[in-house]
Amino acid sequence: MAKQQDVQALFEGDGYTVNRIDISIDPFTGRNLSYCFVDLESREEADRAMADLNQRDFLGRPVKIGPGKAKKGPRPPKIFPLVFEGWREANASDHWEGYAAQGRRLYVGGLPTMASHRVVNENIRELFRGFQLEAVSKMISPPVHRPGPRNHFYVFVDFPSATEAGQAAAKLDGTLAFGGRIRVSRAKDNSNSRKVGERERWEEEQKRNNFPALERDD
Repeated sequence: MAKQQDVQALFEGDGYTVNRIDISIDPFTGRNLSYCFVDLESREEADRAMADLNQRDFLGRPVKIGPGKAKKGPRPPKIFPLVFEGWREANASDHWEGYAAQGRRLYVGGLPTMASHRVVNENIRELFRGFQLEAVSKMISPPVHRPGPRNHFYVFVDFPSATEAGQAAAKLDGTLAFGGRIRVSRAKDNSNSRKVGERERWEEEQKRNNFPALERDD
C-alpha cells in the first residue's frame, strides 16, 4: 500500500533529511512487504525520528519505527533466492503484471503449511525440478477454515512461457507430494492480489472524511 514517496513525505514533513529509502516489493501483488529501511543524515536525526514518529498515523495505521540492524558478516549463498529480494518499487509490479493473462502463472493447491517462505520457495522449486521457474509466491491460506487435513494452502508459480507452464501443469497435477495429492492448473487472471485495491479504498475513505490523501505520481 505505502509507496516510497509516502515514506519520504512522512520524514521530510517533520524536517528530516532522507538520504535513501529501500523498499522491497512482492511482485505477485505489487505491494510492499510491510517494512522498509530509511537512511537519515545523522545518528542524531535517527534517534529523534524514532522518538517523534513512532506510532504516528501513516496511511490509516500506526507506523513502527526502530533502529535498523546491521548485517552480521557475509551470509552463505542461497540455493534458491526469494523472488522479492532485489526487486524494488520502480520495476517489480510493472515487470510481473499479466502473467496469469498470458498463461504463464500456475496455481498449486493442496499444500500443507510450511515454516517460512524460504522453505516454501525451496520445496516448490524442488517439486518443479526440470522446469524453469521465474518466481514462487508466498504461501496463501484459504479464506475460510476447512475441516479435515490441513492441506488447503496454495501458491502461485510463474514461468518464462505459457508452453512450459502447460507442460508443468500436465505433469504434476494430481501427483502425490507433501503428504497429499496436489492440484496444479492455470491461474485465473484476477489472481495477482486479494488486496489490490487497498490503497484506493483508503484514499476514498480519506475523501469521504474530508482528509487530504497523499499525492500520487501514477
